[in-house]
Formats: sequence, C-alpha cells, structure tokens
Amino acid sequence: MTEFTATATEAISPGKHQIRAEFAYDGGGLAKGGTVTVFYDGREVGNGRVDQTQPMVFSADETTDVGDDDDHSHVIDPADIARVAVSRQ
Repeated sequence: MTEFTATATEAISPGKHQIRAEFAYDGGGLAKGGTVTVFYDGREVGNGRVDQTQPMVFSADETTDVGDDDDHSHVIDPADIARVAVSRQ
C-alpha cells in the first residue's frame, strides 16, 4: 500500500473550525497524481503531493483515510459508517 501525506504548516487552535482539503488532479488518464492543499477556515496552511491515485474502485473494507485512525464513533453516526462501508465508490 502506498501512502501520501499533506501536512499543515501550523497547528490548529482550539475551537470550531472548517478544515478543507482540495485535490488538483494532474489529469491525463487513470491513476495520475495531483496536489492536495489544506485549508483552515478558508486560509491555505499546507500542501502535499499525491504521486498516484486509485485507478478503479476501492475494496469494500478500505477507503481514503483523512486524519488519524482514531475512534470517531462519537462524531459519526454508526448507521452512516455502515452506509458508507457498503456503498459503491
């Protein structure tokens, strides 16, 4: 498995924030790379390079990972987790 990281250049302050990541695809066919840009509250704070993307579909037990692999059950409704796990990618 290949992993790529886009890292912010500064820590985010406590409190509510909008965190956004934009992906600018290189184009030109399947599995090409691109640049990820990270934003806090609309302000660019970092970026990273993805050398290749998934060429087809993800397996039923793997998706894209954003953030740490912590227990987010307090944030995401379990029914939504199940719906995403069985949906088509």
